[in-house]
Amino acid sequence: MACPLVSLLAALNNLVAIRAQSYRLCQSYQRPSLELLPAFGGRGVPGIGSWSTVLYLMVYASVATNCALVFFAMKSVQEWFPELLVRVLLFFVAEHGILALGRVLESLVPPTAQHILDDRAREQHQKTMKKQDERLGMHTLDPSRVELCQEPWRLSGSDARRQSHV
Repeated sequence: MACPLVSLLAALNNLVAIRAQSYRLCQSYQRPSLELLPAFGGRGVPGIGSWSTVLYLMVYASVATNCALVFFAMKSVQEWFPELLVRVLLFFVAEHGILALGRVLESLVPPTAQHILDDRAREQHQKTMKKQDERLGMHTLDPSRVELCQEPWRLSGSDARRQSHV
């Protein structure tokens, strides 16, 4: 309340910071095009590589840590199950149950969404059709090279008679 102008200046600062960060994220830090990376040969990588192993290890470690906190650090669980052997057994049962539930859920969810599979199939079909057209010599016309006829179009005598009967 000493200086009410500070809140207005803070809001303006936040708006400028948001715009600057959004520009930086959208323009400066874009993922490079794979055509520019010769190591990949101009094609995408099918997954995240070795990072999936790292993520799975983090999942296992977090499940084990959280179960250990529940069964060995919570006072209420220690009061319910005072024997250490029972808590150790509950720890292993809970940990393996959570990991098994995760595997079941992972098997139920497809690794790639259906709309992405559809888009990939459409792109592949378009590439195949374009290659087939190029192989057959059916190239698209360049509009700048098309020459327009200056005289008006007229039907020949037989075409005019057929047109009038239609």
